[in-house]
Amino acid sequence: MLTVRFVVLFGVLGSACAFSPAALEGLRHGPASVKHIGSRPAAHAGTSQLRMAAAPRQKNNKIHVAASKGDHTAVKQLLADGAEVLEAGLGYKSALHFAATGGHTEIAKTLVEAGGDDLLFAVDKEQLNTAMHCAARDTAPMEMLEYFFELGGQDLLLARNIYESTPLHLAAYAGNIKAVKWMLENGPEDYQNFVNSFGKTAADIAESNGQDAVVKVLKNA
Repeated sequence: MLTVRFVVLFGVLGSACAFSPAALEGLRHGPASVKHIGSRPAAHAGTSQLRMAAAPRQKNNKIHVAASKGDHTAVKQLLADGAEVLEAGLGYKSALHFAATGGHTEIAKTLVEAGGDDLLFAVDKEQLNTAMHCAARDTAPMEMLEYFFELGGQDLLLARNIYESTPLHLAAYAGNIKAVKWMLENGPEDYQNFVNSFGKTAADIAESNGQDAVVKVLKNA
């Protein structure tokens, strides 16, 4: 079994790439005791916890706002001025989570260059999503997913959030068919058969959300 490194971000309540109540409903059906198929290192198993340098905030700080808005110039200046790249903002998320949610690839690259593996493998405290989860869920450009994979490899595709969902589960739910096909090509053997803590495969989740084209791809894999 692969050993996956994760950092849990501490901050304040809120959400950027978290599931909506309707989305969560699609994940809450099926037996929670079903045995997982294939290699399944869990994102929340043995995670290392890194407490942020700054006190918890009731709002995002400047680097989170800049990353969310896609202001690359501001992000670079804030980093040059000493902004803490691993500090958590709303939803206990890092600036990289916000960049991934917004699909801002160049900002994501700048942040990872500054934060390294600690940032790439950082998970938010609420749902334990990595930036790869956010990118898959919010249909970020494929260039971003490929960049994350180039640095983090299959460890990132094997990452499990609080619901034991992989990035493939989230891409399937969103109907992100390009990401689904790419993950099947680059993920571990039988990746399409991995189930979350509710006993659901990526195809099950796609089907529950009416993503018929994604279901077909997954069932033919």
